Amino acid sequence: STILNLCLKKIITLETEGENIYISLIGDGSSLKKEEYEVYKLLSEASKGKERLEITELNDYARKHYSNYSIYINKMVNETRNELYNLEFIDKKEENTYRKSKSASMFFNVILGLYIFLVTFTAIIHLPFLQIPVDISLAIGWKESLTTFAIAILPLVIVILYSLNLKTNIAYIFGKKIRDKSEKYYYDNIHEQAFLQDFHKYFARKDFQDKYSALIRNLDEESIKTIDTTIKQINRTKRLSDGVSSVDLYSQYEKSMFKKLDKEFFSKTLTVNENLFRYKNYFLPANYFGPSVFYYKHCIDYINNIDSIKGKCIIDAGASVGDSALIFSELDCDRIYSFEPNNETFDLLNSTIKINMLSKVVPVCLALGNDSTVKKLQLCGSGSTLLEDEHSQDDYEVQDAYVVRLDDYVRQHKLNVGLIKTDLEGFEQEFLQGAEHTIKTQRPILLISLYHKASDYFEIKPMIESWNLGYKFKIVKPLI
Repeated sequence: STILNLCLKKIITLETEGENIYISLIGDGSSLKKEEYEVYKLLSEASKGKERLEITELNDYARKHYSNYSIYINKMVNETRNELYNLEFIDKKEENTYRKSKSASMFFNVILGLYIFLVTFTAIIHLPFLQIPVDISLAIGWKESLTTFAIAILPLVIVILYSLNLKTNIAYIFGKKIRDKSEKYYYDNIHEQAFLQDFHKYFARKDFQDKYSALIRNLDEESIKTIDTTIKQINRTKRLSDGVSSVDLYSQYEKSMFKKLDKEFFSKTLTVNENLFRYKNYFLPANYFGPSVFYYKHCIDYINNIDSIKGKCIIDAGASVGDSALIFSELDCDRIYSFEPNNETFDLLNSTIKINMLSKVVPVCLALGNDSTVKKLQLCGSGSTLLEDEHSQDDYEVQDAYVVRLDDYVRQHKLNVGLIKTDLEGFEQEFLQGAEHTIKTQRPILLISLYHKASDYFEIKPMIESWNLGYKFKIVKPLI
């Protein structure tokens, strides 16, 4: 490929005569990139001043002088690997772990093989029909001594094998990959595929660069890194169209966080009975304990002015079973209005309020949107949505849901709003259109879910920014 680049830059020419290929140097290599110059130098040295260099002569020269270039080649490979580390295509820690595992498995094989040979040999020499000629002075007790030796070193062999990380290396020896809990497997799921296709199509838009620029404008470096990592992870899923059944999406840090969540969160959730679940001092009538709410607590720690909600109410749009209401109840606020249009989920929300004695929570069986109307709600537990997803018409039941504008509800009930949280399964933009007056006049803290649709992810922040209300934005991504 470098030789072809040199051709395009008119540094060399390639000519064919029958089956022979000739290279001619016609330009100066002083302005070339490092790797191009190394190839140019190789061609210059191989040609030895001749006008043309036949390709077989180049091969012969390369074989004879390989040692002169092997250091450069290895250096170039290492530089390329470092670039791949920086791009997160290769995880350095994982690669080192793999190399150590391969080395350990080799020692494992050697030690296990030697011990098996020793035990086998000891067993064979005890066979009654096997007579081994041996000097009489050596014959006395030598079989028994070998047997004793084999038994005596067994604990040492076990310790050595254990020190080589037996569990991991047995898996490598037999070609089995130990699946990390952080590896995300995509099954033949039309809804998950539709989600990915939505983002892939958005990335292919002609105006995507403008959308991306608008999203990252005025954001801090941490938020931009979160966005770039998300885009990278979604792009990796394109491999699924090539027949790959799974994609490892997570960085080494995220994988370590999965282990931390296992230890500090998931292991501490308790099933009291089939209708009652507990995490610390929180109770739910269904096991909806998720780290984003109960471990990360909606990333409230990132909000510098959380004290501004004192004496004001919270709008919990997309309340589900009341998990968010449990967390918000700990804040110094007036009331929490929890909007949940799914009748079955709304019953669970009432149960959560009752068993946790949440006196500040007001359950509201309404959906929030950009109009006062009745819409079809596709029922899918906490994932119920007002969106008309063509893939789910035959998969889920539907119910009628009454939709109101937040602006109308706030005006009717004379609410002073200090914080709005939304998790509306992709109905966020419609919600914001119906809440624009409340946001512009009261300027509450906003916790908006962006991840359901590509258009939400890239367009909600610029939409709010266009209202010129002085909001500061941060994009955060809880692990789960």
